[in-house]
Amino acid sequence: MFRPWQTAVAFTLCLAVVLTALAWVSVTVLRLEREQATAQEQAALEENVRLALWRMDSAVAPLLARENMRPISDFNTLDLAWQQVPDVLLYCQISPSGKLTSPQVPRGDSPQVMAGAAAAAKPEAVARLGCLQEICDPVELLAKLPQGGTTASPAVFVPDNLFDIKGDNVVRGVNGRMSGRNPEAAQQSQQAKNTGEYFARAQLSVRNNDLNNKQANGSTAPAAIENAVIGVMTPLWRSSELLLLRRVTQGDKTYMQGCWLDWPAMRASLLDNVRDLLPLAELEPAPSPTSDDQSRLMAALPVRLAPGTIDWLPSQDASPLGLSLGMAWACVLLAVAAVAVLLLGVVALSERRSSFVSAVTHELRTPLTTFRMYAEMLADGMVTDPESRRQYLDTLRIGGRPVTHLVENVLSYARLERGSARGQIEVVAVTELLPRIESRLRDRAALAGMDLVVDTKALASNDRVLTDMAAVEQILFNLLDNACKYAASATDRRVHLQVESQPKHVLLRVCDRGPGVSEQARRRLFRPFSKSVVEAAHSAPGVGLGLALSRRMARAMGGELRLEGDDAGPPGARFTLALPKADLGKRG
Repeated sequence: MFRPWQTAVAFTLCLAVVLTALAWVSVTVLRLEREQATAQEQAALEENVRLALWRMDSAVAPLLARENMRPISDFNTLDLAWQQVPDVLLYCQISPSGKLTSPQVPRGDSPQVMAGAAAAAKPEAVARLGCLQEICDPVELLAKLPQGGTTASPAVFVPDNLFDIKGDNVVRGVNGRMSGRNPEAAQQSQQAKNTGEYFARAQLSVRNNDLNNKQANGSTAPAAIENAVIGVMTPLWRSSELLLLRRVTQGDKTYMQGCWLDWPAMRASLLDNVRDLLPLAELEPAPSPTSDDQSRLMAALPVRLAPGTIDWLPSQDASPLGLSLGMAWACVLLAVAAVAVLLLGVVALSERRSSFVSAVTHELRTPLTTFRMYAEMLADGMVTDPESRRQYLDTLRIGGRPVTHLVENVLSYARLERGSARGQIEVVAVTELLPRIESRLRDRAALAGMDLVVDTKALASNDRVLTDMAAVEQILFNLLDNACKYAASATDRRVHLQVESQPKHVLLRVCDRGPGVSEQARRRLFRPFSKSVVEAAHSAPGVGLGLALSRRMARAMGGELRLEGDDAGPPGARFTLALPKADLGKRG
């Protein structure tokens, strides 16, 4: 049999192993759940990013397609000067010599043309052309444009000095054709004036004979250029500005044509288009994207999408798995508590039984030794005097009573534990009950040198109780036995048996004038096997079973046994046995 501390150590080690394993499983499961939730959130985020990039690329695609399809002649005419193109701040062309021009800012020396140019060139266009000249490096830009392209044949290309207009003649290339004076020119000019169009538009119709004279005299005119290689419009970042340029190659000459995009407006429009997918998204310039960071780049523009946080994704705080683990932990802890309580009860019971065995052995040792010694002396004829023989026999008879009483208590308690105690419950008059057990009680008191005083003044003559005579006798004998043991040192050698009648019960109260019961002893007074051999050796003899047995027997009869007394009352211990009165009317 393990000792209590060994049992506690074994239980603690097993509990530590079980809880550690359960904690490891719980942590692992929760970690895997968090990783799965994170993976799901990341997958949802990436899906939204993919869809947002697709939307933005789809929104930018028409602009790129429009500019890629723009004829090369548009960058050398005044057609773009009257157009309001969305998302474009300024159209431009860079010549092989590095000269930057814009069709939205025409140039000329004639006062009439200059007036028309001033009307055509808005102030913001002039300012933008100046800003563009500051941030553009033709060599660097040309190095970033891809080689190759498509061949346009025939193509009309207008030299750099097309807008350097001299005198009254203007040469204009429209859709790759020469436009001269014709009968409809005057009507178009008048309509332009009436509608308030730019004055420079009227200068675009010239006399055919002047144009023919200019050409005959070798004046500069547009030339039909065949096999011009036109590159693809490529978005490039300069400082914080976004340009859209393409390479145009004719022979050994290379031009750059394109436009300055309105990036702030485009950025706001693109982000508004994806607010339902990524509410906190941002667009960041990516001038030189690396190969490791291509997942969130737009295909049409060198722009990186920063999706931001996604607090709107569903929370995983109250997951079914977490609730299941919580319930599992609760069940495990409840089971551990139940096992701990059960184990403590078993250990305590084992300790009490061990103490009981020791106490019984201690209680039986003295009378058995006396029995053996006296029996051997009588058997060997060592006592020849008849009076001495009678005294020895009386000692053996009286000494056997405690042993018999102890055995009766143990057997009665064993029957109660097994549930096999079947007493005979009967209706007994209290006046008949006391005489039947009084003689035995007086003998026990006399053996301890004490006097039993029976007080029946508060008893009604017709009081009857429903009880078991043998059980009542055993209970009162146990109470009197305890009074004789624990009040042996009292000055007042009387033990009172008081009988009191109440409406529903008859009270049998056993009182002594001893030291009473301490507060510490009260807590385990009616607990079986609560007295160890050490306590029995330092106090009155006994095994600590009598009071526990007496209470259980009293409750089995429908009564109660309790300890009464307070500091204001008389000294000593007062135990009260309450027996239920017999209701003869109901029994009949």
